[in-house]
Amino acid sequence: VAVFDESPVTLSPVAGVVTTSYSTPLAHVNVLAHSWGISNAFVRGAAETWKALEGKPVLLDTKGGKVTLLAATPAEVLAAKQRQLISAPRVPAADEKTSTLASLAEQRATDVVRYGAKSANLGEVVHALGEKKVGGVSVPPGFGVPFALFVAFMRENGISREIDTFLDYAPTLDATTRRTGLARLRGLFVAGRMSEASSQMIIARRHELLGEAGVFVRSSTNAEDLEGFSGAGLYATVPNVLSDAALIDAVKTIWGSVWNDAAWEARERDGVDHRAVRAGVLIQRCVDADAAGVLITANPFDSAARDVVYVNAKRGLGIRVVEGRKVPEQLLYDVKRKSVRLLTRSSDDTMLSFASDGGVRAVAVEPDRAVLTDARVKRLCAAATQIRAVFGGRAQDIEWLVQGDQVVIVQARPWAEPR
Repeated sequence: VAVFDESPVTLSPVAGVVTTSYSTPLAHVNVLAHSWGISNAFVRGAAETWKALEGKPVLLDTKGGKVTLLAATPAEVLAAKQRQLISAPRVPAADEKTSTLASLAEQRATDVVRYGAKSANLGEVVHALGEKKVGGVSVPPGFGVPFALFVAFMRENGISREIDTFLDYAPTLDATTRRTGLARLRGLFVAGRMSEASSQMIIARRHELLGEAGVFVRSSTNAEDLEGFSGAGLYATVPNVLSDAALIDAVKTIWGSVWNDAAWEARERDGVDHRAVRAGVLIQRCVDADAAGVLITANPFDSAARDVVYVNAKRGLGIRVVEGRKVPEQLLYDVKRKSVRLLTRSSDDTMLSFASDGGVRAVAVEPDRAVLTDARVKRLCAAATQIRAVFGGRAQDIEWLVQGDQVVIVQARPWAEPR
């Protein structure tokens, strides 16, 4: 059980999480804890209260609104190990032949086998917008870099052999040596040379579809955004990429992030075959948001309240919402009653926006001011409910942003329930 002063940005698998400062259920770390089905609590002064238990096997109980942490008996330790023997999530098979850089408008959910879930799911949303199944929102233009280019890059740079060698020895390595090996694999991707044909194809497609605007470069692997395995925050995102050279470097960074420490350990915990993981990349036009955030078409505080949407919002870009460092504006929207309930205002005193030379910058703002109007919440949640219907009524975890009068959707994935 890990005790943190504040919610970490990423997290390797643990048996339970306690933080001494509050973060919302939609912070990446809390989404991971939820999908892993582990106890996760906010307790002020936890490090001091439970200092005597440091380094010992413990039993964390968060049921019934009460949090207890006690020394675990040998029988409880054995029972916990047996519960961890869970079935592995199904990783979609990968099409390694398709080399087309398909636009989002050319993709559907079934293209997960070529472009990964993040890209393919957004393609399905774009299709639903065209068929008027979803209204009142838009999706920024973008395209997918398919698995085939990832596989070709590894082959051309001899990385596949290095991965096989590492995986053969990984089970015998101590944590420090394993992390060194993972860092070396990431370095091979960053230092590798992309073929002229692949790099020119990516650059040309960027200018054809997205013009000269900055772009977000995001992971879209076949081992994230799945039923029962969200992969939230495990892989890299590179914001506001401007030059062509930086775009190619960003794609290689995304590919290498398959071997992030937390990603490897999360797959290991859930029995995902590392050799089956393929990295697609989603390249999408940047939208410099007035406000942004994440929502789920479910109520994390009351699973019986099925017609409720839970929204987290901050001013500026939404990167800090999912990091969980500062409390966002939290809202509950009752779909049937069309009513908005405010839980908290945003405590953040800075917002992120795009920097003129690439990347992002922080701008000072006044905290505790309203981020979203009721009208905007209703419009956003109406679209989220329609997106849930597009994906067969399964609860959705949706990233969104607002620019002026535009409401924009940038991700839709299943809300990963514990397996």
